Amino acid sequence: MAFSSSSSSILSSLCLLLSLGGCRISRRQPTQVPVVWIQTTRGFEQGVSTEEGIIFLGRTAQKGPVKVSYLLGPSPLVEAGRIRKGQGPLHFVDLEVSIPKAPISFRAPTKGDPLSIILYDGNTPRFFSTRVSQDSRVQGTALEVPSGYHPKPSDIGAGVFTQTEEGPALVGLLQGVAHMEGKSWLLIAGRETWKTHFLKPTPSEQKKEVFYRADGTRTIRKTFR
Repeated sequence: MAFSSSSSSILSSLCLLLSLGGCRISRRQPTQVPVVWIQTTRGFEQGVSTEEGIIFLGRTAQKGPVKVSYLLGPSPLVEAGRIRKGQGPLHFVDLEVSIPKAPISFRAPTKGDPLSIILYDGNTPRFFSTRVSQDSRVQGTALEVPSGYHPKPSDIGAGVFTQTEEGPALVGLLQGVAHMEGKSWLLIAGRETWKTHFLKPTPSEQKKEVFYRADGTRTIRKTFR
């Protein structure tokens, strides 16, 4: 699985990012990226557009309407949507239009694996490269803090990506920072969290529904019977 065809311009940027190891990548302006900025009724959150919908952690709201800012070209666009509750900490937003998206990886990253973090920051994407920590004191998946990166509360929910044969795929959402003995690590909601939501029976037959928007355009949304 790979990014949608409309997102091909991001592939080269991310492939370069993942090959550079632990160094910081300067701010760039790719045409399309799958990260989004979600305005809920109680605040703002980072999120990632995937083939399963927009995923976020629901820190500010778990239901209700939202506005989603996404990057498509030089200026951000905004669409209205509603929150769909998932399992565990995962929440989803459904939109009536298709936007750049990424596949989800269910492979657990191993120690030393190169990964990338993409933040939606001030209507522009910021890229950082990192690795899965190899520190013997760490149990589970924790990431090294990229050089020059200073985590902020508004970064929670940012997408963490791995490189696959088909292209970059989402492995988790930034969930917090752990500190011990003067060392810090980034924590992610990843494979174990995905399993809670996605590894459950779902109908295989899809139903297509037509929705008419206020601007007179028509969209087709796929749902399960």
